[in-house]
Amino acid sequence: QNPPTVSLSLQSIPRKSSNELVAISMLINDTFKMTSTKKAIGFNRNIHAISKPAGITLPYDWDAKKMKTNQNLECCLNEKQLINFFLTQFRVIDPDIDAVFL
Repeated sequence: QNPPTVSLSLQSIPRKSSNELVAISMLINDTFKMTSTKKAIGFNRNIHAISKPAGITLPYDWDAKKMKTNQNLECCLNEKQLINFFLTQFRVIDPDIDAVFL
């Protein structure tokens, strides 16, 4: 069985004392072959999550349920929930190779 590979992108907002994580995207390739010399095909799955930044109001027509079903976007209430969602998904995927973009 081939190990999954993950490309990870994190977005944050600078704050006075630290940065607040507000978005995470993961592109997953479940079919990456470590022993093949052929060019790897793109990613076959994706997971995206955002959180509401502290002190910022979301648009009045923001619908988290609609975003999840139509856009494959998980909407979290805060940074802690976003990190918990990410860690849960990452443990399930259990990738062997990670590429991180900050």
